[in-house]
Amino acid sequence: MSKWWLLFLVVAMVLVAGCTGDETTTEVSTPEGDVEITFEEGAEGECPVGTTYISTYPETNQEITLEIVGTDEIEGVEVCHAVAELEGFTGADDVEISKVEYYWSEEGEVVIWTAYDSSDDVVYEMRVIGESVTITTAEGTLDFSNFGTE
Repeated sequence: MSKWWLLFLVVAMVLVAGCTGDETTTEVSTPEGDVEITFEEGAEGECPVGTTYISTYPETNQEITLEIVGTDEIEGVEVCHAVAELEGFTGADDVEISKVEYYWSEEGEVVIWTAYDSSDDVVYEMRVIGESVTITTAEGTLDFSNFGTE
């Protein structure tokens, strides 16, 4: 599951960079591998629809393409929405993953990273909404909402 965190961090880092309005491709090197980012022509703002992030899952050498598809509202906060449709992809613990959805807000108060299997069942999910943090896997859900409070 740590590879998903790496992909999440790289995507979040790149989204802060912004766009120039021309189609550009940038490659970011990380200890886990390279990530290629393509901004579509005319892309503007924090959620440039059509922008893609291509990386390779280092354990299996499988390519992942995450594309910004629009915006939504979660808990009253506007968020960007990106989707990766995957075919024949296996994640941690050899779990099949067919789709990943990623939502994030500009200020970081909402971040949701969800991976689905081919039946559209949730395989992994990380949700950060305000100070509430939950992580769901096949083994159960960890809730850090009251972490550090009495």
